Amino acid sequence: MAAALFSSSQTTTGLLFGVAAFLIWSLGDSCTRLAGQADIPAIQIVVLSSLMAMGLCAIATTGQQGGLKRLWPKSLKLQFVYGLISIVASLANMTAFKHLPLPTVYCAFFASPLLTAAYGFLFLGEPLSKKEAVLIGLGFIGTLIALNPFQSTFEDVPVYLYGILALLPITFTAGILFLRVLGQTDTVESLTFFQLMVRSAF
Repeated sequence: MAAALFSSSQTTTGLLFGVAAFLIWSLGDSCTRLAGQADIPAIQIVVLSSLMAMGLCAIATTGQQGGLKRLWPKSLKLQFVYGLISIVASLANMTAFKHLPLPTVYCAFFASPLLTAAYGFLFLGEPLSKKEAVLIGLGFIGTLIALNPFQSTFEDVPVYLYGILALLPITFTAGILFLRVLGQTDTVESLTFFQLMVRSAF
């Protein structure tokens, strides 16, 4: 009984953190679009936001056990690759939000569950039930209906932006897979700080 309650509590906590993260992410995306409309270069947005986040991460880690040592990765090579994926994802994100409507960009992101399930099965060996497969498939169909690339909104869109849209779910999903693997060896602070450092360096 106690184990069941503990598991339920963990699930609820995880869901609440997920909702909070999505709200903060959405607010950040809105700010990104405003910055893009002000003709601020995408690379400048990436670097400045990364440096600010690194500072906050370092401050938050100082009072914890282990201090700033928690920021350094144990899986250096994998974290470096994860950082490179983050750079591509960030630049694609900034470009998409600058030139496309927010709902269109988010529709592209919502194709991620299909890729996540497929990558998880292929690379991590995670099973997928028929019910989960059907639900993910329905969600993907809904994404296609909402996105509707044949609508008039896309008539004046440069061809390269279609590629940018495709990169969004691909890089997002790749990042999730790397987090699943790296989360077994590295701290949350390290995963956050090091990928921000790689983004700033490039």
